[in-house]
Amino acid sequence: MTNLWTEAEIIALAETAYFPVLRNQIADRRSVKVDYLRKAEVILPGRTHHTIKDRCYRISEVLRDNQLPWVQGWNPPGQVGQSPNSLGVTGTINRAILDRARREFGSGGVQRKS
Repeated sequence: MTNLWTEAEIIALAETAYFPVLRNQIADRRSVKVDYLRKAEVILPGRTHHTIKDRCYRISEVLRDNQLPWVQGWNPPGQVGQSPNSLGVTGTINRAILDRARREFGSGGVQRKS
């Protein structure tokens, strides 16, 4: 049986890895994404590197679908040949981080580079 991600885990991943990389991208600063993934692995010991990276792709999907900037290189699943969101991941991400992402990266805020 699959161990579903909690909102707390999504928040921790976003704060530790996803949002810092997105801030760097927007500010034109270089990020080594794998370093941020490793930090996330430390705070999410029950999750594998693969599943943590997959959640970053899923966060990108949610942000893109809400017209928010997202991390280049952690492309939404449809763009990297993965299946669409599964097991209610979209809903969990929406509840966990979408409001915060809108406040920090939304309208009137920063825009994603093309």
